Amino acid sequence: MKRPTVTTARTRVAAGALEEFCRHGYAATTMRQVADQLGIQAPSLYSHVPGKPALLELALTPLLDATDALLGSAPIGAGGDPDQQRRWLLAYRQLLDTHQAALRLVVGDLGISQHSGLAGRIGTQHALIRSVLASFSGTDQAHAAAVVGMLAWPVLWLPESSWENPQTAVDRAMAVLHPPPAAT
Repeated sequence: MKRPTVTTARTRVAAGALEEFCRHGYAATTMRQVADQLGIQAPSLYSHVPGKPALLELALTPLLDATDALLGSAPIGAGGDPDQQRRWLLAYRQLLDTHQAALRLVVGDLGISQHSGLAGRIGTQHALIRSVLASFSGTDQAHAAAVVGMLAWPVLWLPESSWENPQTAVDRAMAVLHPPPAAT
């Protein structure tokens, strides 16, 4: 039998940890539970990470890295190209869809806020996303936060079968960011 590569093994460990954290919550999940879920001995798990905080970081790294990459590609600035903004919003919604389990864990598990390294990174990313959205039309942070909620809420709390088409969600978000002029 071929031995898995380090990258494959770490990916498998991250996925198994995320599954257990989502099932039991961060505080209640043990290294032994994750090892059992992966079908390995607990000491083998420690060869990948030194402890549970590092395991949580490993499990959330795909979401956090994808968010950093998306933020790096943000078309910042009022008066920017609406088509480019729309593409970025669609990419943001697709990121939410792709990393649904990690996103639900971050939003729904208060234990994550106790993790000093992750809490700062997550908070910074959230603030940057709101700033990017506010820059799209010069709207205030409240409108930007509303758009974040519009795009994330269904992914977080509704069954996938009831999600609206991502393009429809982006169209609604663009309407908030670029409302039609008021009738005079």
